[in-house]
Amino acid sequence: MSLFLVGINVAISTLLGHVLFIKHFPCSKNHINHKHLLLYLCVLLVPVIALLASTFHLYLLFLAEIILNENLTRSFFTLWAIEYITLIALTLAFIKLKQYVRTTINQKKKAAEQLRLAAISFESHKGIMITDKNFNVLQINKAFTDITGYSEEQIISKSTPINYFNRYDPLFNNDIKQQLKENGRYEGEVWNQKKNGDIYPEWQTITAIRQGKDEVSHFVCVFSDITEKKHAENIMYEMAYYDPLTKIPNRHLFINRFDQELATSKRHNQFGAVIFLDLDHFKHLNDTQGHLIGDQLLKEVGARLLSVLRKEDTPARLGGDEFVILLHANKEHPNIAKNQAWTVANKIKDALNEPFIIEQCRHKISSSIGITLFPDHNKSSEAILHQADTAMYSSKAEGRNTISFFNPDKPLKPKEISTVSNIDFFFNI
Repeated sequence: MSLFLVGINVAISTLLGHVLFIKHFPCSKNHINHKHLLLYLCVLLVPVIALLASTFHLYLLFLAEIILNENLTRSFFTLWAIEYITLIALTLAFIKLKQYVRTTINQKKKAAEQLRLAAISFESHKGIMITDKNFNVLQINKAFTDITGYSEEQIISKSTPINYFNRYDPLFNNDIKQQLKENGRYEGEVWNQKKNGDIYPEWQTITAIRQGKDEVSHFVCVFSDITEKKHAENIMYEMAYYDPLTKIPNRHLFINRFDQELATSKRHNQFGAVIFLDLDHFKHLNDTQGHLIGDQLLKEVGARLLSVLRKEDTPARLGGDEFVILLHANKEHPNIAKNQAWTVANKIKDALNEPFIIEQCRHKISSSIGITLFPDHNKSSEAILHQADTAMYSSKAEGRNTISFFNPDKPLKPKEISTVSNIDFFFNI
């Protein structure tokens, strides 16, 4: 019986040792190091220690039986059972403790990694500002100072720092607050002001950080200076919609505005006008004086047109020496619109008749002007523009440097248009 208990003792000890090693210290054959080998040797010693302990127990049992002259086998079995129940309980407790320690270590490693990533993100090229729920600034990053010029001491703990979200337009902050309250997020383009007073555009994202389901604890504002992006967009817009030489609208932008003006005039039953002008004998100037002089004269023409027009009117260069002006449709009767167009056309003619001083030389040029009114029944913007062009050729046919209204009863024939030639250009030095 005693030998049987010894065998059981050794078997259970061996099993527990292997479970501890294989389950809780796993490693493949390719990744066994000296620590694993040392641990495994210790596990192999478990049954040896168990055998020695069992032998010692038997020795004590035999001594007790001899001394007391009593059979103690049952007491030994009870002692053995208590011993191994305690061993199993300690083993399970060790397993749970090891799992808890491993979980805690993993959580701390994960938290440390998240903090490291957050620190990297916080020191990004974008400005970051963290506030409490009352918009008191708690922290800013270096990019914030680089972009705005405000140091950490100047911005942190200041009252009502929400004004920084759009410092240039404080009234707009009410809209930001409303969106944060309703959606917990704001994103958009705002114009802000740097410490030195410069106004600049920035793309701004503000996010509410919630503690629990509804309570807001912090706000995080991330922004970037988009001045260069806006500059590039403006260049692309000017290339698409403005004449590169005169800097006034090109044909594309003119037609867009004319279509909108035409629709508005029809809806409100108001009248406007289109003035079409062509510089007389401009080709002769280009051929004799060179394109540099011609280009400079075209720039001056564009500037003079802007000087005699209202802000709501649109001048445009269609190409070459052809210009067109859209007069805002705000007259309730066509005769009133006609009188206004006649007045503006005469101002333009007089302005262009003044000599042009280019490179210390005096150049003089005239213009032929055609006018048509709109809306004209259901005609499109292109059709109305063609009417003004036809009226301009009527002025050329009448001797140039004059103004003509489009007359649908007397359209200019194509043959007459083609025979209009250069007559009276002159320049003085």
